[in-house]
Amino acid sequence: MKRQFPPDLEQKMTEDEKNLTEFERLFSNEWLSKDLGTPVHKLWNDPSSIASLEMYLVDQCMRSIREISDGWIKSTRRSIVNCPDSRHIAGALAEIIFAGAFSEGGNDVELGSQSSPV
Repeated sequence: MKRQFPPDLEQKMTEDEKNLTEFERLFSNEWLSKDLGTPVHKLWNDPSSIASLEMYLVDQCMRSIREISDGWIKSTRRSIVNCPDSRHIAGALAEIIFAGAFSEGGNDVELGSQSSPV
């Protein structure tokens, strides 16, 4: 499936980024290919520019956060995969985006406790 990115952005993206490899690596192609109807699955199966940009943003933020805490990312993934509630998934994705965005530029980010809810 060919994702739609704005041409100016796509020219600057690596193949790794165009393929959203961090996103796919985290969730696994096996899980993403299931028809579960979660927000993550809907994004993954939607090649539109809006969905592609949303996934690109999450992908880039996951790359930033992985440098801070790979364990936090994996725990967040488990909470997304194990909870079909759309609001929970949206909250977890928002945490990834906010943490990744704030960590850009070398800012210190303290990630939430694994035991606290999203």
